[in-house]
Amino acid sequence: MKRIYICRIILITLIKPVLAQQTIESVKVKIPLNIDGKLDGPAWQEANKFSGFKTMHPKASQSPSESTKVYLEYDQTNIYVGIQC
Repeated sequence: MKRIYICRIILITLIKPVLAQQTIESVKVKIPLNIDGKLDGPAWQEANKFSGFKTMHPKASQSPSESTKVYLEYDQTNIYVGIQC
């Protein structure tokens, strides 16, 4: 239960700025994911990718100095989030 709560907070924090601009859809995992800290595997290539985030601090709605990509997939029991920043 605690794990689910923490994941929800992280997802809401990361995705809240994107929600104001677009709808987020995820894809179901077709290839088993290898959780190794790398996002270059074939399963991650199938994931929906989100970018175009804007800053919240110190000034809102500006382009950040570094780009961020969020990868999102799910299976029957898990939601997988990969973040490249």
